[in-house]
Amino acid sequence: MIQKPSRANTRHAFSTSGNNTPRRILNYVWINDKPDNIDMLRDDLCSVPLHYFDRAFKNARDYPDVDVNIWVDYAMLDGYSRLFVDSYTLMQEMPNVRLHNLRDIPTYVQTPMFDTSGQHPIWSRVDYARLLVLEHCLGNMPARDVFYADFDVQNVKLDQKNLKDCMNHYGCIIGRADIIENSFFGFRKGTKAEDFLVSTLLPETLEATRKGTENGYSAMKHNFTRWFYKTYPVNGFLTGRPEHRVCKPMGYILPPNPMHTEVGIYPPVSQGSFRLSI
Repeated sequence: MIQKPSRANTRHAFSTSGNNTPRRILNYVWINDKPDNIDMLRDDLCSVPLHYFDRAFKNARDYPDVDVNIWVDYAMLDGYSRLFVDSYTLMQEMPNVRLHNLRDIPTYVQTPMFDTSGQHPIWSRVDYARLLVLEHCLGNMPARDVFYADFDVQNVKLDQKNLKDCMNHYGCIIGRADIIENSFFGFRKGTKAEDFLVSTLLPETLEATRKGTENGYSAMKHNFTRWFYKTYPVNGFLTGRPEHRVCKPMGYILPPNPMHTEVGIYPPVSQGSFRLSI
C-alpha cells in the first residue's frame, strides 16, 4: 500500500519573498522513457535534451522572485547524463533554480510504475509524477502558490492579472491551448483546490494508469471539470474560467540549440527524437 508523506504542520505555512509577496514555486519534470544503458554504444553524451532546460532558465530569469525546481529521475540516467544535467544547470548561476531528484519524494519511490525498467507507458508516468510534485511542494515547501509547466511553455505569465484573479478566487489555474491542457496548472496551499488535488485528482489519475490508460490527461480533464462545476456552480465555465492561455498545441517540439550539436553533446539528428518525457 502506498503511504502518503505527512502534511503535519506544513499545510498552511508559507514564506514571503524580499518584496513581501508570498513565495511561489514553478516546477518542471523530466523522466527518461528508457534508462541509460552504460553497456550500449550511443551517439549522444547526454540522454536529456538540455535545450529543454533553456526554457526553464528563461522563465527563471523572467520571474526572479519565483523558485524554479527542475525535477529529474536520476535513477534513469548514467554518470555522463548526470554530469551534463548538473553542470549545465550550475553554469547558469541562477540563485532561484534548483535541481531535485524525483526519488526524494517518498510516494514517487513507492509507486510501482516508477521502477527503473522503463516498461510502463511514459506519459502515464509523467502525468502522475507532475501531480505528485505539486502535492509534495504544497505539503513540504514554504510557498503559497505552486505551479507546474511543461518545458515547451514559452512564458508562464505568472504575473498576469487573470492568473492572480483565478488563484485568489478559485485557488487553482489550468492551462489552455485549443483545449484544457495539463501542460500548465497550479494550486494554492490551504484551499478547496488543494484538497481536490490530494483527495481526488491524485488517486483518480493513478487509477486511470492502473487500468491501462495510456496517460493521465483524460482523468485530469474529466475530474477537474466535474469538480469545478460542483464547487462553483454559479460561475461555471461560462462566466468564470480558471484557465491560462500559455500552452502550445499538442505535438509542438522545442527547436534544438545548435550549440549543443556544435560542441558534440548530441549528433545532428538526435535532438528532435529523444526518448523523452516533458
